[in-house]
Amino acid sequence: MIRQIKSNRPGNILLILFFAGLTWLGRFWAPDAVTITGNGRLYATPLWSNMDTWLQAHQWANSLFPFLILLLVAFMLVRINRKYILLNERTYLPALFFVLMSGAWLHVQGGHPVWLALLLMFLIIDTLFQLYRSTYALGNLYMAGFYIALGSLFYVPFIFYLLLVYVALILLRPFIGREWLVPLLGIATPYLFVFTYYFVFTDNFEHYTIVILNNLDYYFQWPQLSMFYRIYVGLMLFLIAISSLIMAGSLRAKKVRTRKFFELFLWIFIISIAQFLFLPNVGVEVLLIAILPTTFIFTEYMYHTRRKWSVTLFFYAILLGTMALQVLTYFELPFLS
Repeated sequence: MIRQIKSNRPGNILLILFFAGLTWLGRFWAPDAVTITGNGRLYATPLWSNMDTWLQAHQWANSLFPFLILLLVAFMLVRINRKYILLNERTYLPALFFVLMSGAWLHVQGGHPVWLALLLMFLIIDTLFQLYRSTYALGNLYMAGFYIALGSLFYVPFIFYLLLVYVALILLRPFIGREWLVPLLGIATPYLFVFTYYFVFTDNFEHYTIVILNNLDYYFQWPQLSMFYRIYVGLMLFLIAISSLIMAGSLRAKKVRTRKFFELFLWIFIISIAQFLFLPNVGVEVLLIAILPTTFIFTEYMYHTRRKWSVTLFFYAILLGTMALQVLTYFELPFLS
């Protein structure tokens, strides 16, 4: 099986679809078995509230909508690897890893604004990667800010990924003053239209501003996870640590452009984990965004470690960890909590 998943055969598409269906089977079979809350207490924005009301009234859409985004994001990982040659191999492994690791977080399998943010994150990544040695970057910088603002209208903590744009400017561009201002114009544009609408045509302007401020409240907190989820997170952190050692060695042989792209990936991971730890209204849903760069690190490990037994153990640790969480959650075994 390991040889099959490391190949670039079209049959891997069916394997990805199989594991995606398997990890979401419980959601489709018993949609009310797990509450779609995450770990945080996210205050719903008016835009998401309207969409969520419709999704709750149509249970099939409440499950199918995020599932289709999951598949789209998975295959966009493959596309972005082929477009920017992040890995030396053409492979479906990033998509497979994303499907497996995202399948562990059952509390966001359903209608949740993070799925829209996840989709927009890919547009942001693609836009920022195009900044490298671009002769005209203002358009891409404006759109990066615009996508961040659009995502934050549904999932407010997404606004913190504006930091990613300025990290990209430092890594990929020479200093040009106006390039540092343009992302702010992109951020302002959607908010200008939304705030104007709520101020002129509704009585919800004050409520909307309160929602935003509540979402941006911060203080350090230890994540409140069940015992088995703590074990799973510990396992993932251990696998990230050992695969990062392999990545550190292989990066030396990669192009300067690719190394800078992986630095951007690192910042996506850092910003996501920081939100999980410091924003009380952000829950496990933000870990879906943190998984994106992790899939490439894990794929690099699968191809460049010399010990075949460790590759097999590495993959099955992720697979069995996800499957165990599925069983423990849906059957509510006593030692889960």
